[in-house]
Amino acid sequence: MSYNQGTYKRPAWIGITVAVVLGLWFFGGPLRNAGERARLSGPAGFEAELLRDPQAGELFKTIKTTNPEEMADFVEVGARMMARGASREEMAAHTVRLMQMLQRDVPTQLAVAPHAELVAAVRAQAAMMEKARATDVASCASLASTGAFDGAHSELRASTTATSIARLRAAAAGRDHPQAGAGKLTAEDVRMLSATMRKNGLGESDVETFNTATDMRGTPPRALCDITYHSYRAVLEMPEAAGDRLMRWMLGP
Repeated sequence: MSYNQGTYKRPAWIGITVAVVLGLWFFGGPLRNAGERARLSGPAGFEAELLRDPQAGELFKTIKTTNPEEMADFVEVGARMMARGASREEMAAHTVRLMQMLQRDVPTQLAVAPHAELVAAVRAQAAMMEKARATDVASCASLASTGAFDGAHSELRASTTATSIARLRAAAAGRDHPQAGAGKLTAEDVRMLSATMRKNGLGESDVETFNTATDMRGTPPRALCDITYHSYRAVLEMPEAAGDRLMRWMLGP
């Protein structure tokens, strides 16, 4: 987190947009089932099947609440695609486009989200990284740096979905009820964050990497995984004013 001309430049991996491209392995089943309903009853059946799916249903319910117009357009177009016989891959790509479009303004909206929703988003990301650390170091590092992971790890799907849901809800709150900016980070904010990461078990060399590196190139997967997890965990322990400044810095544009 290098200091340059009075401002801190965050490492490139911090605040990454997570779980944007959940992949064919996630959407394949729900879309196949929804497609069968669409052929029978059009958009209403397509949407109903998506919302009741045990794997993706909560995510689609969230989108219907936070972004109703985008969800309506997605359902209308998706039902037409299925009616003409679109492939599973085409439907997954249609869904990925929705996710990418929804995430476009998320960082800006998170930067002004209310405190409670901001905390919920960071807590979800910390839980996701904790699960990833316990599951597979390579997937953990991939989540930290790109927001994606090997779909073979089904145990990570629930936590990445929960993170996407928390981010969408926080972003919607920021859009609808924007809060005044928390101000620029201070040297004391950074000192407190580093001290908390160190107290929670992050090694000194990794703390130094967090404080000085501006990109992830050359960072070993385990270090990248640990740094990202500890940064999210530590910021949740900060006093509210400092914590809000740090969270908005981590998740914002």
